[in-house]
Amino acid sequence: MTAADVPLDLVGATLDAITISHQLDLRFSTGTSVSIETPFTLTLADGSVTVHDPEDHDSLGGALRLLHDTVDRARVDSDVLVIGFVGGTFLTVGTDPEYESWHVHTAAGSRLIGLPGGGVAIWLPSR
Repeated sequence: MTAADVPLDLVGATLDAITISHQLDLRFSTGTSVSIETPFTLTLADGSVTVHDPEDHDSLGGALRLLHDTVDRARVDSDVLVIGFVGGTFLTVGTDPEYESWHVHTAAGSRLIGLPGGGVAIWLPSR
């Protein structure tokens, strides 16, 4: 099984909460949560791209505008997490050479982690 095969339970979900510490935590209406620990990009509907770093709180204003937006697509491409919102904004988190870059925890119990240097660790709930 690859990361692309694991349902993220994000499509149709609303971004209900954003928490900022040393990482950016996103909580969705489906119960799925996403934690971002490394720099990520936001691509707006007009094509402009901005880079945001969870450890640089001043850079996170663009991400805060996603609060209460609805997800219309979400996927893991190889080891890159991509979340698309109805308004046309895409949040993309790539890999980091030294740190886990992102975590996804679904309400169903699946867990995916973007590993240092690339790759994805996958845990599935027991049946």
